[in-house]
Amino acid sequence: YHCPHCKIIFGDSRVYEIHMEFHDPTDPFHCRLCGRVSKDGRDFFLHVAQFAHK
Repeated sequence: YHCPHCKIIFGDSRVYEIHMEFHDPTDPFHCRLCGRVSKDGRDFFLHVAQFAHK
């Protein structure tokens, strides 16, 4: 899975989908897996890094 914006390659589709949320100009901190909206990039990263969806 290849990000067309920053050229990062991902081996896992779930991680790729989460990464692509950062590139959404309308709502970059909205988790499409659970609907949670983070207040900023750090909060969103922590949400994703804690594997909240396992």
